[in-house]
Amino acid sequence: MPKSRWKWRGTWSSTAHICCVLILSGSISGGLGSCGDGSPAFQATRQLTSIAVQPVDADALVPTGTLPFSATGTFDQPPTTQANLPAEWVSSDATIATVDPNSGLATCVAVGGPIKITAEAAGKMASAMLTCLGSQPQSGNCVYVCGSTRCGELTGYCESSAGGACRQGYDPVHCPKGQPANMMATDACGSGIDASRSCTP
Repeated sequence: MPKSRWKWRGTWSSTAHICCVLILSGSISGGLGSCGDGSPAFQATRQLTSIAVQPVDADALVPTGTLPFSATGTFDQPPTTQANLPAEWVSSDATIATVDPNSGLATCVAVGGPIKITAEAAGKMASAMLTCLGSQPQSGNCVYVCGSTRCGELTGYCESSAGGACRQGYDPVHCPKGQPANMMATDACGSGIDASRSCTP
């Protein structure tokens, strides 16, 4: 049996081996990157699994009351969440409230609701409720959130839980976004509020 005339004339590269493994095991939804030696490597792409809209239930006043909605995305790979996710917005009843399709800013034009404000991104959808009021509802307290670095940061929203009805309204004057909460508490709706800050949702 003739002997093979093939001889190894290269040097072993652990980097090239790692890149080869990445290429073989990568997802088809990924893209090409680069190895340490300049050769291409496959990099998997995050996939959006779901989205959520905030606030979930809100009020604004007629005829020109506005309220900004935002979307948060959940992904299958780190970082697993993304705030202010770009989305396409639509109102279920534009005769009661319109919404900017790009920014999510809703504007009440007539008394009514609740109606749905829906966001869509990468085939995923989520909705929130908006009620357009003809007069101011009962007062409430500023809402805060716990972020990745600190807890007690005001969101710019005001929530009222009077009578068991959980309503949120945008009130950046009394609830300046990003400011720390002075007296953290939980209201009847289960939301974190600043009990020292009164506002009107």
